[in-house]
Amino acid sequence: MHCRRLVEISRRRAVVPLALFFGTFAWSFAYVSLPFYIQRLSGGDTAA
Repeated sequence: MHCRRLVEISRRRAVVPLALFFGTFAWSFAYVSLPFYIQRLSGGDTAA
């Protein structure tokens, strides 16, 4: 019973670093890909 409690606590502690990792990856992807997506959607000339 005590061992299960320790496993549950260690899983809860692992959630925050994993969420931070995936959040950082998602923002990096957005910063890299979003300008190209906006450029493709915009009808303006690149020189404008």
